[in-house]
Amino acid sequence: MLLGLMVFFSQLSAFFENSVGPLCERMWGLQVKGGVAPTYYSKSDHIELTIPVPSTRVVSGGHPSFSKQFATPYDLGLEIDWNLNTHIKLFLEGGCNRARGKTFHATLLEPVPSELNFVYTKNYEAYNAYVGARCYFSTCCNILAPFIGAKIGYLYQKHGFTDAYVFGVLLPNLDFSRSKNGISGGLQLGLEWWLKENLSLVFTGEVVISQGLDTAYNIDVDNAVLTQIAYKSNGMLISHPLTLGIRFGF
Repeated sequence: MLLGLMVFFSQLSAFFENSVGPLCERMWGLQVKGGVAPTYYSKSDHIELTIPVPSTRVVSGGHPSFSKQFATPYDLGLEIDWNLNTHIKLFLEGGCNRARGKTFHATLLEPVPSELNFVYTKNYEAYNAYVGARCYFSTCCNILAPFIGAKIGYLYQKHGFTDAYVFGVLLPNLDFSRSKNGISGGLQLGLEWWLKENLSLVFTGEVVISQGLDTAYNIDVDNAVLTQIAYKSNGMLISHPLTLGIRFGF
């Protein structure tokens, strides 16, 4: 995928070879950015519980979507870039996403309907690193330039915990997700607004797809009410970061 990204932007660079774009060639830049990153799972499966008496598997009614488990994550990042020519910018980016845990309410369907609550006691927390490129387009206005971009890298997600209330009994500090790192990549669309020659604001919207949380496993619970919780896979993690950055050129 990284090779494909390099080939694509090299072809764009060749296409713009005889035109002058809005960027200053061979110039470096440092960008600090922040915003929000609405996030969801590509699928949301049910939760299965094993109750000792009678010994049965109980399915929870309700799907633990990301928005039911966590608030909207905020996105903070730092980026260093280099203008390959007047149209193409290469960049290296690192950042983090955090979101406050919420309470997820579900209903047990068997053997009798009853309330099931999961309180996510630890915030969602993830760290990322990407390499990417952007293509800038000339406009009639010298201080504004739209761009498209793409990036590929890794996302590290920290361990998550939850308190579960089953039949009114508290089961504290259960594993919800294990620490995990995996491949992540995305597409960008944005606008850069130059306030001065070496100072600009960067508005960016993205679609980023990453490997999902590591939740597809069983948890053994040493409790008379419950003996096991079986989480199901939530698929891929899809986010839509919307950020505003300030960039310093040098």
